[in-house]
Amino acid sequence: MSTILEGLTCRPLWASQMGCLKGCLDYLEMGISEAWLFGITGHAFVNNIAFDVCPSGPTAWNCQMAFNLGKNAGFDVDTHFATQSDGDFAEQQLKAWTFVREALDRGAPCYGWELQKPEYYAIVGYDDVGYRFHGHGADVDTPARAWNTLGHSDMGMLVVHSVKPGLATEDEIAVREALSFAVQFGRSRDGLFDNYTSGPEGFSVWANALETGQANGFGVAYNAVVWAECRHYAVEFLKSVVARGVLSRDELQDAREAYETSHQALQEISELFPFFGHQSDHVKDEGRIKKAVELLYHVRDAEERALHTFEEIIASEVVVG
Repeated sequence: MSTILEGLTCRPLWASQMGCLKGCLDYLEMGISEAWLFGITGHAFVNNIAFDVCPSGPTAWNCQMAFNLGKNAGFDVDTHFATQSDGDFAEQQLKAWTFVREALDRGAPCYGWELQKPEYYAIVGYDDVGYRFHGHGADVDTPARAWNTLGHSDMGMLVVHSVKPGLATEDEIAVREALSFAVQFGRSRDGLFDNYTSGPEGFSVWANALETGQANGFGVAYNAVVWAECRHYAVEFLKSVVARGVLSRDELQDAREAYETSHQALQEISELFPFFGHQSDHVKDEGRIKKAVELLYHVRDAEERALHTFEEIIASEVVVG
C-alpha cells in the first residue's frame, strides 16, 4: 500500500508554509508565481513578533485568512486539525491519515506541520508505515513518519492540508482583499495569539526585546530571514499588480518604496544576526544591538507608511470590486 506524487516538493522558502503551497501549486501546474502567492494570500505583509522574539513567530498565528484569500488566486485548501490534548486524539490521527491518503490517491498534493522539525513539509506520498515528506532537512531518502505519531510533540498539534484547484476571482477583487487583509492584520489583533504583536508595533516590540536583553538569539535570526523574505515578495507583488494593470505605479509608489526599505533593513538585521553561523553571544553584542534597533525603527516607520498608502487606496476605491 503506497502512493507517491512524483515531482511534488516543498520549495526552498524561509516561510515553509509558502514553500509547501508553492510546491503543491506547481505540482498542479497552476502557474502562480511566488510573488503572486505571497501577495494574494497576504503573507507578504504579515509579521508576528513575540515579546521575546521567539522563533515561533513566523508560524504561530491563525493563517486561515491566507487560505480564504488563496481562493482568489484559484486554489482551495482543506484542513484536518487536532491537538494532543483532545480526548479522541488517537481517532483524530486516524482521520488525518485517512484524509491525506484519500487526497493523495486522487492526485491532490498535501502538506502538514512538524513531520520532522517544527516547520511545514510537503507530504509527497505514503507507504505502509506513514507519511512520506519533503522539506527542511528531509529528502527522498528520509524515512516515513509513522502516521500514529504525528502530533506527538512538545507543541502537540496535528495539522494536515490538501490543495486543489478552484476558481480564481478577478485581479481587482483579489488585490483589494489582499490589501485590506494587510491593513487588518497590521492594525488589529485578528489572527494573533497571546504574547504576539503584529504590524508596525511588532517591530517596536522586537527593538525593545533587544534593548532590554529579552530577545531570543535564534529567534532574532529566524524572524529576520522570514520577514525579510516576505517583504521582498511584497515588493515583487506590488510590481505585479502594476504590470497587470490593477493599480498604477504612482498609486503604489509609496507602499513599494516603503517595503523596499523594510526589506533592505530586515536583510541587514539578518546579516547582523545570521541564521547560518548563529552564535549565542550575537544577541549580547552591544554594537549589533544598537544597529539592529535603529534598523527596526526604520522598518516600523516604513511599514506605517505602507499601511497608510493601502488605507488611502481602499478608502478611495481605486481598486474596484
